[in-house]
Amino acid sequence: VAALVSRLEQLPPAGSMLVPAGWLGDEPDAPPSLLLLSVARRIDGGGYDVWVCNAGDGLQYHAVRASDRMGSLRVNAPARLPSVSEERASSAAFWFLLLRPLIWPCGAAASRTAVYEQLLPFLTLAPLVSRVGPEEAA
Repeated sequence: VAALVSRLEQLPPAGSMLVPAGWLGDEPDAPPSLLLLSVARRIDGGGYDVWVCNAGDGLQYHAVRASDRMGSLRVNAPARLPSVSEERASSAAFWFLLLRPLIWPCGAAASRTAVYEQLLPFLTLAPLVSRVGPEEAA
């Protein structure tokens, strides 16, 4: 965790890094649910933008809109969390708690809820879907 935070703090303006995260399934044979966080330092020096990429369990927390052409729902799989402060993005406690479910499983539902309802909102002080503007929705 310390090495991850150090790398994050050393990112140059417009630099980025990918951080895998997720949680293990409830059954021994169940595949893990994986997330990919893309963290990019803002050019204007205003902290970081974070994208949460997910294509499986937890996707229900991402913004959804109706497709104009097909009448189906489109999910904003890479949810953007703009303007995350340097203090919150470099919180070792945040990164430890985000990575913990892959190392010490505590149940898929509990892990998913903790990531999407507590940890990601910590970064922006708001629920994940409330930070999505109309131009970013699916």
